[in-house]
Amino acid sequence: MDQTGLLYVLCSFTMFCVFLSGFCLLLFFRNNKRLKQISQQFDGLAQKMGTFEDFKNTSDNPFKNHIDKEELKYRFETIPALKTPVSDKYRHVAQLERSGLGVQEIAEILDVSLPEAEQMLSLARLSKRD
Repeated sequence: MDQTGLLYVLCSFTMFCVFLSGFCLLLFFRNNKRLKQISQQFDGLAQKMGTFEDFKNTSDNPFKNHIDKEELKYRFETIPALKTPVSDKYRHVAQLERSGLGVQEIAEILDVSLPEAEQMLSLARLSKRD
């Protein structure tokens, strides 16, 4: 290969490297611009939402309304659709069980299904623990 051919190959390679580096720079700046846009959108959303501490203290937070055990017990005992408080029913079921009756007999006395009587017995046992 003569000197002119070598010079031509070297110039072509140099032009290719310049073109490739320019293309890489173009991609870099284009992606950098997109990253800045995304970052600005993210910052805007973060400002709209506020901090997590602000969220915890708002009434919009569904987890803020913590119900303590006593309040939950009160709510279940005074369900408006029932004529007697729930706890009285469970006391009655527990009393029937203590008198030696089985689930079948309790279901017949209360005129409820067998699974419902089993459930009431389970809840009566749980209410005794409280």
